[in-house]
Amino acid sequence: MRGLVYLVAMSVKNGFWEILRKPAKLILYVIVIAFMAGMIVLSNVTRRAGAEFLDIAWLQGAFFLLILLFAGISMVKGLSSGDAIFGMNDVNLLFVSPVDSRAILLYGLVRMARTAFLAGFFLLFQGNSLGLAFGLRFGAVLLLMCCFIAALVLLFTLSLVVYSATNGRPARKTAVKLLCAAALLPLAIHCLTRLAGAADLGAALSAVIRSPVFAWTPIAGWTSAGTVFLIEGNAGSGALFLGLIGLTILALIAYIAFSRPDYYEDVLVATETAFEKKRGLAEGQINTEMSSSARVRVTGTGIGGAGARAFFYKHLRESFRANRLGLWGPQSVLIVAGAALLAAFMRSDGLFLILQILMWTQVFLIGTGRGLKELYMHYIYLIPESSFSKIVWSNLEIAFKVLVEALFIFGLAGAILGEHPLYTAVFAAVYVLFSFLLLGVNYLSLRFTGADLSTGLLLLIYFLTVLLAMLPGLVLAGVFAFVFSVAPWVPPAVLAAWELVAALACFALSRGILHSCDMPVIKPQSS
Repeated sequence: MRGLVYLVAMSVKNGFWEILRKPAKLILYVIVIAFMAGMIVLSNVTRRAGAEFLDIAWLQGAFFLLILLFAGISMVKGLSSGDAIFGMNDVNLLFVSPVDSRAILLYGLVRMARTAFLAGFFLLFQGNSLGLAFGLRFGAVLLLMCCFIAALVLLFTLSLVVYSATNGRPARKTAVKLLCAAALLPLAIHCLTRLAGAADLGAALSAVIRSPVFAWTPIAGWTSAGTVFLIEGNAGSGALFLGLIGLTILALIAYIAFSRPDYYEDVLVATETAFEKKRGLAEGQINTEMSSSARVRVTGTGIGGAGARAFFYKHLRESFRANRLGLWGPQSVLIVAGAALLAAFMRSDGLFLILQILMWTQVFLIGTGRGLKELYMHYIYLIPESSFSKIVWSNLEIAFKVLVEALFIFGLAGAILGEHPLYTAVFAAVYVLFSFLLLGVNYLSLRFTGADLSTGLLLLIYFLTVLLAMLPGLVLAGVFAFVFSVAPWVPPAVLAAWELVAALACFALSRGILHSCDMPVIKPQSS
C-alpha cells in the first residue's frame, strides 16, 4: 500500500515540477486559473437582481438527460469491453508486483476519479450561462460539477462490474439489458400518462420532473434530484439521494474486491483495447468504419473525382456505409428532434437557447469531422494541388451536413415558436458560420500545436482560442442589442458577419499549411 501512495505522490510532484520547468504550461495554467476567476466574478456581476429566471426543474431535467447519456455509454462499454481504469504501464508494473489486489483496485479508482474530474470540468465554463438562466451562483455550479463527477465514478465502476458479471455469458447480458429497461419503465409510463392530453405541455413536463418517480430513477434521477435539492436548500432530501450514489459506489467496490479478488483478467481487455486504440490513432488509423467489427452494408464501390475532389467522394462512400441516411445519420436526427422538443416547451428566447447549446456542442464535435481526420493520414499531403483546394474538398461533407442540420433545426424551431423567417435564418447563419470558424481555428492551430489533440491542455488552449475569436463579435452584437434601437435580427446578423471575417482570417493565416508542416500524429498520453 505504501508503494501505491508513493506512486501517487511522486506523480503529483513530478507534474508540479514539470509545470515549473515548462514556462508555456505554467502560463497556460495561469490563464486557465485567471479565466476561472473571471467566470466567478462574471457570474456574480451579471446576476440580475429581481430578474425572472427559468424554473430550476428544467435544470434538473437537463442534468438528468446528460447523466442518462453517459449511463447509456457506460452500459454499452460494460456489455462489450468494460471501462479502462488502468493503463498499460499499470499492467506491466503493478499487476505483477507483490501488492494486494484490492489496494491496486483502489489506486485504479483514484485514477478513474481524475478522469471523471476532467470530464466534468467543462461544467464550470457554463457558470455565467447557468447564472443568467437559473440565477445560480458559482458555488451552485461547483456543486453541479462535483455531483456530476460522483455520478461518473459510479458509472465507471458499474461498467466494470457489468463486464465482470456478463463477460462470455449471453444470458446475463440479456438480463442486464432487461434490468436497464425496467429501471426506466416506470418513468416512461408516468411521463406518457401525464403528458397525454395535457393542455399545457410545459407545465405537465415540469410536474413530471418534480415527481418522485423522476427523482427515484436510478443514478440519473438520484444525481439530478439530489443536486437540485441541495441548490434549493433542502439539505435532507439532497443528502438522501446523493447518499444513494455514495452507498452504491461502495457496494460495487466491495463486490469487485471481495467476490473477484483476481479481477486482472476482467480489466485487462478494456486496458488493451484502449491502448490499441491510442496506438492506432498515433499511426493515423482513425477510420472508425474500418476498425469496427460491425457488419458494413456496401452500397457501391470506387470513388469519383480527380485530385482533391476525391476526398469528397471518399467521405460520401464512408458515410453511406456507416449508416443508411448518409451524411445525416442518427445523430443529426436526434439533434433536430431534440431542438424541436426544446422549442415546444420554451416560451421565449427559445432560438437563443438552442443556438447556445448547439454552439457549445459543436466546439467538441467539429474535430470528429472526416476533413480534420484526414490530417492524420498521409494521403492529403501527397496530392499535388493547393493547400486551400484540399482543405475545401476534404471539408465539403461536413459543410453540407451542418448546413442541412441548421435549416431543419432552426426551421422547425422557428415555426414552433412563431418567429419571423428572417430572424430564424440569421440564427441558422450564426450556427453555420460558427462551424466554419471552428474549422479555421483548427487548421490555424497546426502552426503552433502540431494538432496533437490528445493532450487535455491543448484542448483548453483550443477552447480559449475560440472564445477569444468570438469575443469581438459578441461585444459588437451586445452593443447593437443594448445600445442601439435596431430590429431583433440585427445583433445575431452582426455576430454572423464577425464569424465570417474571423474564419476567413484564420484560413488566410493558415494558407499553405498542408505544405509547410509535418504530418501530425495523435500521441498516446502518458500516465
